[in-house]
Amino acid sequence: MPSIATTLETLRTALDERVHSEVFIGAPEVNEPGLYVFPIHQGISPALRALRFQPETRPRRPGFSLECLMLAQPADDFDIIDEGAAFIHQHPILEIDGGTARLIVSDESPNETASIFLAAGISYRLHIRFGIHVEPDPPGS
Repeated sequence: MPSIATTLETLRTALDERVHSEVFIGAPEVNEPGLYVFPIHQGISPALRALRFQPETRPRRPGFSLECLMLAQPADDFDIIDEGAAFIHQHPILEIDGGTARLIVSDESPNETASIFLAAGISYRLHIRFGIHVEPDPPGS
């Protein structure tokens, strides 16, 4: 079963091979130019959430989802944001050790976005919000 760390590192490595900039996980650092994948929320798989559990039911290890922002440093490096967006659209499925991740661009409200930037202490900038939905490989595969 892939972990959050494995999933993010697989994504970072795949992006790093295809964009003309260094790729980081986390909030942008002023002194480190590059493309940043900033995880902002984690949840469980919708498939697991939909299961009806009985006392004797033991589900297999669950999948999970991550919501992330893709940001550039410096904030006006629109070329690197464009390369990151192209990667998500051209490679919507990532094979991760023990599972599969689907990358899906998602919407957000301006108020929600502003509160994320404010809480993280990041100056508002062009960004892409996307989800990473991870499902483990079936047992025995």
